This record gives sequence, structure tokens and C-alpha cells, in this order.
Amino acid sequence: GRSWRVIAEPRCCQSQAMLDQEYKVPRSASEMLGDLTALAEQLGGPEGLGQLTVTAASLGSARVDTVAALERFLGAYSSGVLIPFELPAVAQAYAHADRGQVRELIALDQQLSEIPALHGLANASGHMGRMQLRRLRPLRGARIVPRYLKAVESGEAQAWHTLVFGLVLALYSLPLRQGLVHFAHQTLGGFVNGATQRLQIGPADRQRLLALQTDTIRAVVENVIAQHAANPTVVS
Repeated sequence: GRSWRVIAEPRCCQSQAMLDQEYKVPRSASEMLGDLTALAEQLGGPEGLGQLTVTAASLGSARVDTVAALERFLGAYSSGVLIPFELPAVAQAYAHADRGQVRELIALDQQLSEIPALHGLANASGHMGRMQLRRLRPLRGARIVPRYLKAVESGEAQAWHTLVFGLVLALYSLPLRQGLVHFAHQTLGGFVNGATQRLQIGPADRQRLLALQTDTIRAVVENVIAQHAANPTVVS
């Protein structure tokens, strides 16, 4: 089996440490995976509050200005965005990148742009995705990267951070299952970490908020893997 070790400092130590125990991650990949999943932490912080509120409103949640509101938001985000769209998108991007299917990857990018639940995250997601996609350009033999980036720079594609995350997993031959668990933990943990100071979340509440959502992540990931195996080209 593969052997890689996380070198970058973890943003959500639970999932990063889990990867650290099993794999040896190339430094460049580790840094990009950490940056991509840090998007939620940025949105949960003071600078991203406005965008987080827009996302909450699109999910039918109240303004995220209390611990109780954050708890409701995490549940709504998990059931309305992470589970039905983001995790499947990572898996589909992984499959397309693994097969060198740039046209299919661009079509998936365009498909995600049509999903109303993702509109509140589009600007931040695209900004992060484009930044990381440019960092991938020097990789030798990764012909899908410049072709996808060309489509992004021409306005044909958005560069959703979920798709670039799946692309990174495939280009570095990292296991999809662990990548999905990592993405889910980092995303939910990022929202909590980003809001901790602003909402004055204590250690007990922080642990409870994370546990409420992460208890179901493994089961959800197994379901995504199964659906992906049956039909890797369809967004739920």
C-alpha cells in the first residue's frame, strides 16, 4: 500500500492526525488539501461572516450569531450541502481526473454552478479553487490541469474547491475514502473553528458541536463511495 505522512500543520487535528497515522503525504499535496478545506474556517470567521450568513439564509437557517444558531447551521449544511453535493463532487472530480477526462470535469463544474444551495459559496469556493489550481500547473504529466485552468480563465468553468480537492487526491494517488473523511471533518470543523472566538465557544460546546456532525461522517462517506462506484458521473 501507499505510505504518506502529513507534514503541514493541521487545521482540524482530528482528521489530519488520522491521515498522519496511515499515509505519507507529499508536502505540496498536504498544504493544498489543508488550504482547500480551510475555506470553511475563513467563512466562519469575522471576515467571512457576511458570506456565511448568505449561505445560512439559502439553507433556511437563521443568522449565525449564537452557538445555537451555529449548531442549526451545521446540521443544515451537512444535510443540504456537504452530503448531497460536496462529497459526491469530490468523488466525481477524483474519477474524472484519474481518467484524464477534462471535458467531463468542466461539465461537472458547470453543473455545480446550477445548484442553488451552492450559490452562497460560489465566490469563495472559486477563489480558493483557482488559487490552488494555479499551484498545480507545474506538475509534470498532469495534462488535465492546464486544460481545466484554461477553461476557468476563459470563464467556461468556476474551479469549485471541491473539484480541485478531488483533482489533488487523484493527481497524488491519494485514497478517495480517506480524502472524503478528511474533507468532511475539515469543513465542519472549519466552521466551528472560525466561529469560536467570535461566538465565544467554550471547549465543551466546541467538542459537542463537532461530535454532533462527525458521528455520521464515516457512514455517509461509505454511501458516497458505493454510489460513486455504481455511477461516478452523476451529482446527487
